[in-house]
Amino acid sequence: MLKRLKWIGLGILIAAGGLGWFSYTRHVVRDEDGLRVVRKTKGSFQDIYVDVREWGAFDYLQHEDVRDALARAEAEEVKEKLRETGEKVKQKIDEVLGK
Repeated sequence: MLKRLKWIGLGILIAAGGLGWFSYTRHVVRDEDGLRVVRKTKGSFQDIYVDVREWGAFDYLQHEDVRDALARAEAEEVKEKLRETGEKVKQKIDEVLGK
């Protein structure tokens, strides 16, 4: 019985540590497209969950870490789409040239 309680306690500690780490390093953002998880630009326990559906420019100025994290996430998505498009273009060129 005591051994089981130790394992349960260890499991609870691991889960709490993981939740703490997640809260310290990530924003959960609700926007028009749904929920997104973006990496924070600097660790903190502020703005863990943010609903930006009705935010204006002033709100983004007040929450610079959220703004910067969202901008970085968008930039990474654009880079990935460009990379995928570049690969498709390269494949088409190779097909046309017979390589």
